Amino acid sequence: MPCWRKPREDAYLNGHDHDLSCIEDEGIAYFTSGAGAEARPVKPHPRALFSEARIGFLAACLKDESAEFDFIGDDGTVLFKKTIA
Repeated sequence: MPCWRKPREDAYLNGHDHDLSCIEDEGIAYFTSGAGAEARPVKPHPRALFSEARIGFLAACLKDESAEFDFIGDDGTVLFKKTIA
């Protein structure tokens, strides 16, 4: 069993892919924020809730009982929001 599934995580954050995406699989949300300076074409993923080849970043607000994640575009607009409770 992969170490990130012990005991139970709700979200996994990563970067470097030069895109912005949120993929949900088996109840875990995978956030990729790697398009701070360069965006590359995005490959379709069947479990993608959001995926965009655009410069931007991921903002996270962690609270006691929930976490809010916002993908923000380079013009300041909120591109996608997800709350995990």
